[in-house]
Amino acid sequence: MKFILLKNPDRHSLKGKKVEYEAIYEYCDKCDEYTETEDLMDQNDIACKDAYRKQMNLLTTTEIRAIREKYGLTQTDLAIILGWGRKPLQDMRDIRYKIVLTMRF
Repeated sequence: MKFILLKNPDRHSLKGKKVEYEAIYEYCDKCDEYTETEDLMDQNDIACKDAYRKQMNLLTTTEIRAIREKYGLTQTDLAIILGWGRKPLQDMRDIRYKIVLTMRF
């Protein structure tokens, strides 16, 4: 059994907008199926959100990370500066964790 990483155009709806981006999947030549590991799910999620951000003229994940690194800020620090507080960040982490667990089992 051999897995090959393939880039594939993908399309999703995000916040009511159609978003096109390049997703990465693993292809199994033995079972002729595409799969997505947790790491690939994370990468594809970021690619989708970044495509949306570009479409809406917002900062991408890479641009936000560069700003945080330039000023030595953690995600929590930046959330507090933006007035989001800690609770929304924890809620987002909890939701993401539940989705990953649901998909695995």
